[in-house]
Amino acid sequence: MDGRTVIRSAKLPKDWTSLDLLAYNITVSHQESVDFFGKEQSPIDRLNPLLLSNVDPASLTADSEVAKDRDIYRFHTYLRLASRPDINQKGALHDLERAILEVMGYEETGTILRSHYEVPFTICADYKAAEMDICLIDITTSMILAIFHERIDDELGLSGSRVIGSSIAAFQHNNERRIARGFEPLDSMIIPCITLVRSRPTFYKVPVTTHLSECVITGTYPAEGTVVVGCSPPTATSKVTDRMDLPSYRRIALQYYDAFRDTAKDLWNSFLQS
Repeated sequence: MDGRTVIRSAKLPKDWTSLDLLAYNITVSHQESVDFFGKEQSPIDRLNPLLLSNVDPASLTADSEVAKDRDIYRFHTYLRLASRPDINQKGALHDLERAILEVMGYEETGTILRSHYEVPFTICADYKAAEMDICLIDITTSMILAIFHERIDDELGLSGSRVIGSSIAAFQHNNERRIARGFEPLDSMIIPCITLVRSRPTFYKVPVTTHLSECVITGTYPAEGTVVVGCSPPTATSKVTDRMDLPSYRRIALQYYDAFRDTAKDLWNSFLQS
């Protein structure tokens, strides 16, 4: 299908599918971890071993090592809740993702995690408010990391489309914040992002330019293509069976979170410090 013929409409990022990527000349390329992170990953031994253990929070005593570490306790509690089929899965997975980001050191002085954070988004000459599932913002309220949960039953949604649309909204918002503080807007930013299918993450680097943003604003096909790169932890099967409550998969996934933290920090510092 030719992207020039795809009908473009004023859709929020949460409603984007792979057709919207086609409509704005965006492609996604998946890389091996060494190419995506630019280096070999650090040994998993640097992580707190309590993160990799099997723990039932309900059976813990007050003097247990897990109970003494509030972040580790929250991680295992949310992990247990997210693994139960009889509760609100999206809410539980949302809580688990925040706990992972916190325990893996994404939130630090000068940054804070926000849930359901709204930023202005102009698309097809229509002004909207784009809501993020989770995002990390800095003290200037610039959005520096976007996280979106994908719908498992929507094959068109499994392309990173929602978080890519969110990155364009982040680009518009961040430049508006720069202008408000007396700085020139930037011509490009690479927004680090994470998508989740249940508790399985995929990590993205989304380059957004003024050209792409203006095409989204006017609802026109970009003459220049945009290539988004992504990377996922390896899984045993192509089905959504590998998940964070399985220690073997958790070990690998957390290693990717650890590597992506440093990659994401380099990306957001490149536009925050410009």
